[in-house]
Amino acid sequence: MPPVRTSVPHPAAVVPDTMVIGAMSAPEQDHINDIEDPQMPLTAHLEELRRRLLWTGAAIMVAFVVAWGFSQYILAFIQAPLKPFAPLQFDTLTDPFFSHLKAAFFTALFVTFPVTLSQIWLFVSPGLYRSERYVVWPFLLISFPLFVGGRRSGSE
Repeated sequence: MPPVRTSVPHPAAVVPDTMVIGAMSAPEQDHINDIEDPQMPLTAHLEELRRRLLWTGAAIMVAFVVAWGFSQYILAFIQAPLKPFAPLQFDTLTDPFFSHLKAAFFTALFVTFPVTLSQIWLFVSPGLYRSERYVVWPFLLISFPLFVGGRRSGSE
């Protein structure tokens, strides 16, 4: 037996006009227009994310290649506070190579942190309202000095 249909709408279907998605007052619509960049489809967002990740990856790779040339000095700098207490010891044949590799990689991450942070900001900022951008700026300006300060206090 087929279900009986009634003409009375379901209580959840009766929604006032102000609650309907897409029905906004003029100030709310002005607030949405506060975003300066045009809306983009998902594929455009993914292309933008890809471009930002490529820039970040390229910066890390270039910094890694440069840091690889200085990895001996970087390891000596890292080892200097520990040298009087315990010399650097390697357990396997490949440990010296991987120690240089890790030192160069983490140095590259440290050096390219401003680039990474700027690429994150360039990806996220078009989706923020003007008021949200003003709130984020102090955090962006202070994040790198705090990052360097944390690194600095960890080495002393």
